[in-house]
Amino acid sequence: PRKRERGPMRGTAASRTAAKPSEGRLDRFKESSEDAIHCIALKLDVQSLHRLACCSRMLRAAVTRAAVALLIESEDGITLAPREGETALMRLHTSRVRRELRAARGRVSGGARHTAMISSQGELLTFGHGVSGELGMGNFENQSSPQRPLPHVTAVVVSAGFDFTICLTLSGDVYTFGHGSSGQLGHGDQRSLSSPVCVTALSGRGVSLVSAGGAHSLFVSADGRCHVCGDGRYGQLGVNEVLRVSKPRLLDIPYVVTDASAGHLHSALVTECGKLLTCGDLSEGKLCHSEDHPLAEQSLPPGISRIAQFSPVETEAPLVQVSAAVRHTAAVSRCGRYFVCGQFYGDTPTLSFLQLGPMEPSRGLPLGERVIQVALGAHHALLLTDRQQVYSFLCDDPRPRKRYPQLGQGRDEPQRNLPKPVQLSQQEESAPGDEAAVKEETSKEAKETQRVSLRASAISAGQNHSVASSATHGDTVFVFGSHKYGRLAHELDASASYPFVVPYSSTSLRITLQS
Repeated sequence: PRKRERGPMRGTAASRTAAKPSEGRLDRFKESSEDAIHCIALKLDVQSLHRLACCSRMLRAAVTRAAVALLIESEDGITLAPREGETALMRLHTSRVRRELRAARGRVSGGARHTAMISSQGELLTFGHGVSGELGMGNFENQSSPQRPLPHVTAVVVSAGFDFTICLTLSGDVYTFGHGSSGQLGHGDQRSLSSPVCVTALSGRGVSLVSAGGAHSLFVSADGRCHVCGDGRYGQLGVNEVLRVSKPRLLDIPYVVTDASAGHLHSALVTECGKLLTCGDLSEGKLCHSEDHPLAEQSLPPGISRIAQFSPVETEAPLVQVSAAVRHTAAVSRCGRYFVCGQFYGDTPTLSFLQLGPMEPSRGLPLGERVIQVALGAHHALLLTDRQQVYSFLCDDPRPRKRYPQLGQGRDEPQRNLPKPVQLSQQEESAPGDEAAVKEETSKEAKETQRVSLRASAISAGQNHSVASSATHGDTVFVFGSHKYGRLAHELDASASYPFVVPYSSTSLRITLQS
C-alpha cells in the first residue's frame, strides 16, 4: 500500500527539504527557545536545572545548539569554564547567581567591632561599638539594637571598617562617619564624626563600590577608576611617598578596577582583565609577594617592610572578587575557585606561608560547587557558593582557643584551613542565639518544625564575628560570633556559636517609620 504518494516518505532527504522552515521562522524559534531557557533558569535552582536538562532531550539540544554561547557568558564577557558532567544550564545558573551577588554583596558588612546592614527598603542599620561615632547616631555610645543613621536616604552599599563606616546611596552620594584622625572619612581634615556627612569630593564621580579598612578608604567608580584616602604610612594607599590623604585622590594606575578591598594595613584590587593588585604592609605574606620583592622598602614608622604602589600578583586564573583583612588576602576566580595567601597554620606547630599560586584551592567543598564570594575576618574566612550555601574555616589564631563562635559551627572543633558548612536556619520559638534552648530540644521532630533552612545571598566577616543575609527572606540577616559591644544586635551573656536572626523585621521597620 502506498499511503504517502502525495509526498516523500517521512525521514527522507526530500521530506527534510520540504519541511525546512523559513529563515524567519527559524530565528523566531531560536529566540523563543532562548527566552524559555531564560525563564526556566531564573526560577529553578541548580539541581532542578540539571535534572531538567538530563530529562528533556529537546531542551538540551536547544541549549547546545544556539543558546550556549549566548547564555553561559558571564556579565564581564568571560565564559565560565565547563566542568565534566556539567550542563550549560548549570553554568548559566552560576553566572546568574554571581550577578545577583554583585547587587547583594554590599548590603551587609561586619566591621572590627560593629555591624552595618541595609534593609530591603534601602534603610541603613548599624549596631555594636559606637565609641568612635561609627554608628552615625550623633553620639559615642554602644548600641545593641539596630539604629537608623540615615532615615531619609536610600542606601545601596555599606562598608564597615575598623572604627568608621562608609555608605553609598542610590543617588550616588557617599556618606562617611566615625573615627577620622587619619583622613579616612575623606572630608579634607582629620576630624571624627558621629553623624553621616556627604563626601563632596566624590560628588558626580559615579561611585559604585566602597571599602573601609583599618584607617583608609577605597572608592571605585562605575568606569573603573579608584580613589583613595586615609592612612598611607604602610603603603596601603598605593600612593608612593605619601603618609596621609585626607581628601579622596585618584589612583594613577593603567588598569580598570572592578573590585576593591581595604584591609587593616594593606589594599587589594581586581582589574577588568582579572589581575590582582596589592600594596601595603608586606609582612605575613598577605600581599602575595615575598619579602625580597623589588618594590619592597621600609615603612614609616620603620621596622616593617612595605610596597607603596599597587603591584600585580601572578595568579593561575583570572579573578573576579577579592577580600583583604588583617593577616590574609583571599580571592575568587572566574571559574569559581578560591585562593588565600597570608599566615596560616601548617602541618607542624610552626606557622607556614601559603602564596596565591601554589596553594591548594577549593579544598573541602562538594564536587561541582563554585565559590562566588569570599569574606575574611581577623582569623577566619567565609565562603558563599553558587548553591547559596555558606562555609567557614579557621585561617589562624595566634592565641589558640577552644571555641571559635565566628565560624557558626556550634561546639564542633574546627578543622584548620578546611571549609565546613554553616547551617542558616530560622527558629520561631526559642530565643535567638540561645544555645541552651537549642540543646534542650530533645525531639528530632521538634527541631525540624522549628527550624527553616535558608539560603544566603551575601556574606561578610568582621574581626571576630560573621554576617550573612538570606536569599529567600529579604530582610533576614544572620549574625554569629563574639557578642561584645552589642555587634550581634542582641543582649547575649555569651558569644553565639550558631547563626541567629538579627531581631528586626520588615514589618516592625515599617511601623517604626510610620510612627
